[in-house]
Amino acid sequence: MPRLEGNDLILRCREVADVAKKAADEDLCRTLRAVGADVRSYAFKERMKSPKAIEKKVRRKRLEGAETRTAYERECARLASSGLSPEAAARERSAAKLRAAADKAEAYDPDHVTDVWGCRYVTLYQSEIPPTVEALLTRLESFNKASSGTVRMKECVIYTNRPAEDPLSIVNATLQIVKRSGLAASVIADSSLIREPENRKSAYSSVHFVFERDVLIEHAGKDEGEEIAAFEIQIRDIFEEGWGEVQHHLLYSGKDNFDQDENARVEDSELWQLHLNALKTFVDGCSQHASIIKRNLEMLRKPRIETIESEAHVKRTEDQEAVVRTLKAHGIGREAAKSVAKAYTLLLAAEAAQDSSVAVGHYGEAIAAFAGAIEAIGERLDLRVDGTGSYTVRYLLETEQAHCTFRKAETEFRGMARVPTEAAERQRQLYEDAHRLYGRVATANPSDAPAKLGLARAVQRLDRTPEGLARAEALLDDCIRLIGHSDILRNRLLPISSRIQKGVVLWQRADAVAADDADAARRFVEQAVDVTVEASDIWMSYGEDVRLTGYNRAGGHKAASNILYYVAQLVKRGWSSTSYDGEVLRKYIPVLEDLRIDPYREYFKTRDNLMQAYDALGERETARNLARETFNELRSEAERRAGVPLDIEGVALHLESGERGCYEAARSVLFPGETPGPAGAL
Repeated sequence: MPRLEGNDLILRCREVADVAKKAADEDLCRTLRAVGADVRSYAFKERMKSPKAIEKKVRRKRLEGAETRTAYERECARLASSGLSPEAAARERSAAKLRAAADKAEAYDPDHVTDVWGCRYVTLYQSEIPPTVEALLTRLESFNKASSGTVRMKECVIYTNRPAEDPLSIVNATLQIVKRSGLAASVIADSSLIREPENRKSAYSSVHFVFERDVLIEHAGKDEGEEIAAFEIQIRDIFEEGWGEVQHHLLYSGKDNFDQDENARVEDSELWQLHLNALKTFVDGCSQHASIIKRNLEMLRKPRIETIESEAHVKRTEDQEAVVRTLKAHGIGREAAKSVAKAYTLLLAAEAAQDSSVAVGHYGEAIAAFAGAIEAIGERLDLRVDGTGSYTVRYLLETEQAHCTFRKAETEFRGMARVPTEAAERQRQLYEDAHRLYGRVATANPSDAPAKLGLARAVQRLDRTPEGLARAEALLDDCIRLIGHSDILRNRLLPISSRIQKGVVLWQRADAVAADDADAARRFVEQAVDVTVEASDIWMSYGEDVRLTGYNRAGGHKAASNILYYVAQLVKRGWSSTSYDGEVLRKYIPVLEDLRIDPYREYFKTRDNLMQAYDALGERETARNLARETFNELRSEAERRAGVPLDIEGVALHLESGERGCYEAARSVLFPGETPGPAGAL
């Protein structure tokens, strides 16, 4: 079909503009504006090309086609000079590519313009682009269900300045979101419509979509008919937006000025492109630095849910009030009651602290305050505390003193990749103090399950030998036996947390013997799955109002997470059986994914377990996306501790053992063959 010229071209430009205006109706525009509110994007911009702007774009494209045709002829001449026939020269890849581009551009007409109407979302950070893509596609799917005018995806392109394998790249996450959208069904069927991520020489970074919808329209002098209106949506970060605006003003705003000398335009472009390339390098560095700062702040602001054994704030407040009430009822001095109140207040402050150093300080003060309260009360420690069943003042205060000691040991040295010898001795002393205190409570209360759990955890930290781990397992067996299936004491989480802890000990026992006895290691892992499945089943037996609140929700989440890890290791090591295979993974993956909890400081362990499960199932792309998140998070944390940017090898030097295991596991998925396999993450 011959291309339009003269008045026919001008008229069609006006008609295409009218089609775009009708397509961009209030319902669609309202839907697209709502996306920005969903994700709190920094800015939302929209614009409509005028008929004159459409005409200028058509003429510019045709001019570029003529220039490409000249380049094609030169390439054919160059190839022919090397001895090829004219026909063979034209078939060579370099020439054929130029000819195809020239044919397409020279035939460019108004109906080929896909951005007559378009909009753009501007995010603060590149990492916010995939969620914006997801919100956009979700909103458009809802729009289609409520509207007779169906929106279709015509094309998706990710322009990027990073290779897809770069851990900071958003390419894989974005492609995964696009491919699972119902809007992409026809696009996926024709794979050419989801174009491969493009790495432009300009290092331009953005996600571009072309959508289309049918509209009924009556042009002047014509009957009403149906036309297809295309529109474009872009998503990019604020740094790319700023650079893009500068580049567009300097280079592109004059592209349609056909009165300017062509050679002058080319020379100006080449001159200023050098400066723009330098500016782009600075802008990309700023974008990356902003992303690093954002990740660091997110890490610091995450809540500390490091142990699901911590009892609820409400229960501790009730205990404090009950102890103080009991002391007053028996005429015990006001100072003793004040000491108790102070000790509980410090404990609650430590549990709520966002900063580890603040938490450590509060735990230390709480230990001293509980010791002072115990000394002040003296002989009256064995009074029964009203409202707590058979618990005594001594039991409650000594248990909390032991808990504070254990938590101080856990928290004070967190984040140290290598604990100095003196600090390691101090940590060991704290664990020994916790062991002694829990031991005293367990001896005085032989039927107390929580005391057995606390003592088992202290033993587990102090003695990682096979004998020590066996003792910890025996204490946990006692704890589980004492709880029973119906008696959940004062803490509904206890039957769950004790079994989860036993699973961890069994995993550690497997790890301790794996090198010498693979069969024994496999049995220990299977037992770890068994007892953790029990924990999950108990959690599921609670009513929804119980299991989905507070620490109970965290308990169900942790159980599902650990099951995935253990079973993934069985599958990946060839130890899977009819009981524990890929089907178990497929059962518990949705349990974990549906049981959403806010990410916490060590959420990377949950993500690692999910990654291990998907990797074991062979779903590499999903595993890589999860690995990338863990890799980035732990790299940021290591850089925060080091105070300087780190290379891939340097990161591990600033991570503690549990973090390092997850980091290396993520590396092994992102860069297969370059790093050791998973080191374990529980």
